[in-house]
Amino acid sequence: MTPRIDPHLPIVWRSAAELQFGGAVARLVIEPDDVELQLVQLLRHGANRSTLRTVATGLGGDDLTADRLLTRLTGVLEVEPVRHAVAIDGGGPVADRIIALLDERRMRLVDPRDPAARLVFIVSDWTPQAATAAAYERRDLPHLPIVADDAGAVVGPLVVPGRTPCLACANLDRRREDPTWPAVAMQLIHRPAELGGLVAADAVVRALRIAERHLDGGDPAPSVTRIAVDGEITERALAFQPECGCRLLGGNATAPGPHATAGSAWPS
Repeated sequence: MTPRIDPHLPIVWRSAAELQFGGAVARLVIEPDDVELQLVQLLRHGANRSTLRTVATGLGGDDLTADRLLTRLTGVLEVEPVRHAVAIDGGGPVADRIIALLDERRMRLVDPRDPAARLVFIVSDWTPQAATAAAYERRDLPHLPIVADDAGAVVGPLVVPGRTPCLACANLDRRREDPTWPAVAMQLIHRPAELGGLVAADAVVRALRIAERHLDGGDPAPSVTRIAVDGEITERALAFQPECGCRLLGGNATAPGPHATAGSAWPS
């Protein structure tokens, strides 16, 4: 990151010789010479170390002039925000929207196979990819499905292996509600779902908010949210299913079995 003085920090003169960083509260006070003052001006907009050294030398200083000033200004330089590594499994407009918003959410995109990944968004049509999710469970990697269908979009549940219900639990819950759903979902696998722009945008913002809260240390809420095409929002809590056993495995995935077929605990 290019060194830059925090742009939100006022820089004022305390006296003819003393330069203060901070307004009501002084974060730092220095007595800059002419060379250092020029470097401060550069740092208000950002300048790399090489540029600062060149300018300092040209004004009669040396390389150490710039280095010493940067050390003194450490407490008032802009701090690079922590960017959480996330991955996306899937493609299409929803995945594209996620990518476009990652930077402002303090996230960076990595490959799903990258060990640095701390969460994976699983993007799909009609039903979440249970087998894909199981692979991430085996890696103890949190994952969040976003599913598009003809009724809108579904976000969740956020699966934190060993701590929250998995997608197999969601499948069991959904099958209990509608035993025919797996058969219906299987017939839709190769049919793309058409998702409106407003619904897609809402789903992505909600998914990013859930991910951000988890990555910042918040407790994951095991729930599923549906955003309907008419704008109605419904949320449904998801519980561990005793038939699944993922809770007992402490984060090692339940292998996809009969309950891990297409379908999930979607609010209706």
